[in-house]
Amino acid sequence: MKKRRGFTKSSLLIAAVIIIAMIVAIAAVINLDAAGKKGNRLSEEFNYNIDDLGKVDPDLIIYSEILPPIDTGLNETSAIAVDDTGNIYIAGDNSISIFDQNKIRIKNISLTQKPDC
Repeated sequence: MKKRRGFTKSSLLIAAVIIIAMIVAIAAVINLDAAGKKGNRLSEEFNYNIDDLGKVDPDLIIYSEILPPIDTGLNETSAIAVDDTGNIYIAGDNSISIFDQNKIRIKNISLTQKPDC
């Protein structure tokens, strides 16, 4: 009896499953939004408007500034942080500026877009 080479039902089924898996994988890669350009895709209940949080009655603030402000050279500041060595990180516009404890700029890191942390 001669053996015939060719496709059997099981080999066709395996090939179909592989092709479907490849199509699903290609569709997943095409729809991948690694840069977040499509937004966060959350419903409106997760969107917070923090504009009102920036409006504080000055009479409610119970501290006083003992040092003059740092001239960052930024038009708009969006974040500030201090590390364990006392360096001050100020984010705004399209950059992050790093100052030492004496308010001297150590480094400026340019960004492609406004930081929003």
